Amino acid sequence: TVSLVPGETVASYYYGNAGVYSGGVLDLNGGTLDLDYYGVFRTVDAGVVIMDDPNSRIIAGSGDFAGGVSTLTAGTIQLGNSFTQSGTANAFDASGSHTVVFGTTAAYGAIAFGTPGAASGTSHFANLRFDGSSSITLNSTVFVNGTLSVDDNIGSLSVYGNAYRLEVGGVNIPGVSTQVRFVRAPLRVGASGPLVLNNAVFESFTATEYEDQLAVTRNGGTFTLDGLHFTTACANTWNYVVAIAGTSAPTLNFTNLTWPGTCTNKVALVGGAVVNGFTAPPAFDRVWTGTVSSSWNDPANWDGAVPTSTSNVRIPGGTTNQPVITSSVAT
Repeated sequence: TVSLVPGETVASYYYGNAGVYSGGVLDLNGGTLDLDYYGVFRTVDAGVVIMDDPNSRIIAGSGDFAGGVSTLTAGTIQLGNSFTQSGTANAFDASGSHTVVFGTTAAYGAIAFGTPGAASGTSHFANLRFDGSSSITLNSTVFVNGTLSVDDNIGSLSVYGNAYRLEVGGVNIPGVSTQVRFVRAPLRVGASGPLVLNNAVFESFTATEYEDQLAVTRNGGTFTLDGLHFTTACANTWNYVVAIAGTSAPTLNFTNLTWPGTCTNKVALVGGAVVNGFTAPPAFDRVWTGTVSSSWNDPANWDGAVPTSTSNVRIPGGTTNQPVITSSVAT
């Protein structure tokens, strides 16, 4: 067992690596292990780390938890690019105020849990915060039993789900200066944390996806979700929004909402939940997605068709490509 001195920083800069192996124990004890944002921290075999002090901190480029059952109830792990969990089913069974801060420097990152779940005996984040990545890829379903939050000064963040879910107890995405794009990443928000979700885009879901794009469970209360954009034309097997009553029925008010006007199964209500503002837009509305290029005349860059002279057009900020118009385009 190795214990740091409270307030102590052990540093290994630029590609520094550290691991806890074969039954070893690293107790942060209120100290900091700083491997820089290029280093790797890992647990292997039965090796574990103890983080039960709010001042405990690990700084690394990536974290690989493949050891025993670590104690993760407080403190912060700051990662530059990637996180993986494997081996013991509950190797990363985080709880309390423990927080993983992701993408502080790197533009791209990835998360993969070998045994994801919300219950004890599985692996999950307690709290997850994105501070700097421009994109993150989910290589498994990811559970955050506490709050998912996004720094409002990073401009844009794309979450690529590959149809894997992101299940969180609460969400704090103010959306004032940062737009979050959930790309084939269904979002499930539970009742245990805040519900602040604004200026977010749900896109690129396929007709064969069976997941609803946004599901919200609340124990009563009234909530406003502003500026959400659903860009994928509907399929018969999923909804844009599912509102679920917990101990009592909530009311979700959507403002400045956009979605393709051809959809008939847009909202599902469970247990008396109420949704307002999800009214059908005119059939001629068009929303720019910019999926393949900046060409205005390419249908693949729109939610269903190129606009005509009678169309109402919305061009959200933060799309992969913004339209370029060099001549008259409306006919």
